[in-house]
Amino acid sequence: MRSQRRHIEPGSLSRPGLLASALVIALGIASPAHARQIQPVKWQIGTTPSFSTGRYGTDSVTRIFYTPLTVRRLFRNGDFAVVVPLTCVRGNGTVTVGSGTSGQTDTTPGPVTTACGRGDIVARGRYYVADQHGALPTIAIIGHLKTPTASAALGLGTGKPDEGLGVEVSRSIAAGLLAMVDTGYTFIGTPEGDDLNDVWWYDVGVSKRIGNGRANVSLFYEEYAALVPGLESARDILSVLSLIRPGGWRLQLVWQVGLSDGAPDHGFTVGASRRF
Repeated sequence: MRSQRRHIEPGSLSRPGLLASALVIALGIASPAHARQIQPVKWQIGTTPSFSTGRYGTDSVTRIFYTPLTVRRLFRNGDFAVVVPLTCVRGNGTVTVGSGTSGQTDTTPGPVTTACGRGDIVARGRYYVADQHGALPTIAIIGHLKTPTASAALGLGTGKPDEGLGVEVSRSIAAGLLAMVDTGYTFIGTPEGDDLNDVWWYDVGVSKRIGNGRANVSLFYEEYAALVPGLESARDILSVLSLIRPGGWRLQLVWQVGLSDGAPDHGFTVGASRRF
């Protein structure tokens, strides 16, 4: 019989996901454009604190505060980033932070506690293989590696590494309007005694440039598979407001609404980064 501890993904909460996907973290949470960067900048540093709350299919509410610091190196044909997060989880021990949507380990509910500490450090990369031209969209290959630096004993991580690959596709479909489709697959490191699946994910969205290019509004639908066979996949909707300010500053507000038991009921993110 399976116990009730569930693994969930913070911050989308990319997935590397806004998840999933490249939607997530200071690379540009749910970035409204995947187009190649051509500005003469080389670095971006930022943070995107997020708060989410949900039952994740259990009988109790778990709250997660996830604060990643992201350092990103920009290249002509892509980028590379390292993410170092601080994670806090408040609940009764039935949920632990992982690299997926939901799963279970042999743990029984306990008293409500708050655990905080360093999360799993993640390295992410993106390489553009095609720019939009004629009928051809912009296409990028993405990959990530999660190192198990978070405490498994505190429920801040699984204690195992994960690796993932994916594809981002975007195309301008009208003046200031961009369509996006991302998909990927994460190979999950399974702790001893757990029965966890690898995770597929995808998201689709549109973005509209407003304010003479100084802002974008975006809407995404995303889905990512459950870690445990037979559980419902996580589905949610993300709405994003991105602001481009003078001096290389970028600000983002993200609101997440869960559509299934595997996703947070609600999530909110405020992000700020600077390119130089």
